[in-house]
Amino acid sequence: MDLKEKKLYCSQQQKQQLTEMVTKDKQLLSGKFSNNFTMKDSVEKWENIALALNSMPGANKEWKQWKKTWQDMKCSIKKKAYNNKKPYARNGRRATHCRCFDIK
Repeated sequence: MDLKEKKLYCSQQQKQQLTEMVTKDKQLLSGKFSNNFTMKDSVEKWENIALALNSMPGANKEWKQWKKTWQDMKCSIKKKAYNNKKPYARNGRRATHCRCFDIK
């Protein structure tokens, strides 16, 4: 697959499908390997996910790129959640203005 053939931005439909497919699979969601769930199993599941997502309109990526897309989506959501909680971090109340410029 040439680099020119790849569309790196996935569609909203692909993002939704990716979320559904990964959240259904508890082992894949946890990302922890054991005797019952090995790296080989993980790769196989990601390849199946990539096959399903590539059949949809939008981006055409390899399984590693879809895995990275999932990681980026999770990171983005965690960052948004953190930024929403940040104003409450110091005293439990939302800051209404910056005290740096208060003149006494």
